[in-house]
Amino acid sequence: MFLQYSLSLCALLVLQTPADDPVRSALEIAVGESPDGTDVAETPGYRELVGALLKLKPADVEARQPGALDAVRLLADPAAGRGTWVRMRGFVMLKHATVLKEPIGELQKIEHIILRPDAKTRVFVDLIGDPPPFKNQSDTVEISGVFFRSVSYKNANGVQVTLPYVLARSMELVDTPSSTLAKSLITGGRQLLVGIVFGVLGVVALVFYLRRSAKSET
Repeated sequence: MFLQYSLSLCALLVLQTPADDPVRSALEIAVGESPDGTDVAETPGYRELVGALLKLKPADVEARQPGALDAVRLLADPAAGRGTWVRMRGFVMLKHATVLKEPIGELQKIEHIILRPDAKTRVFVDLIGDPPPFKNQSDTVEISGVFFRSVSYKNANGVQVTLPYVLARSMELVDTPSSTLAKSLITGGRQLLVGIVFGVLGVVALVFYLRRSAKSET
């Protein structure tokens, strides 16, 4: 089950050919300004690319038929995969928001995240739009977006890393066992809540009894 949101304003009504696709055109300009293997940069081309993505509706993203992301292939030959629409589910390892130099439409910041789809793979993702609240080191999400380029930067340990760089136009928060439990408590899973309360009271009573018994023996 998914908690789904749309990152949308107004949009293209049909799937366009690459030659007429504003996203593709802006992407080519943006990668010319910040090539494969460079750090994140808010260049004019990047801003144009974000603006083009903001015009897409969820239906437009689906019309592009995003495929499974192949991180190994994209890193080996970023140019060959550039502009490919991809879909990926992963654990949120890191999140960080960057305030834009100037708003792009109503968008004032970009949420950067690093996703871990499996034990060996990491992907750098920009969430283009206004995502719902999600937790770092806790939630699993599914994103759909366009592969931009490879990004290279130094992590917190000073190690240079290179990852696939995706600009996501939609995101879904995936239900996990831990998030389901949390929602049960928050939304009124009454029997579960009552059981937990009685369990806690029972533990407190047992501890109190043991302490009194210890004092009496002393």
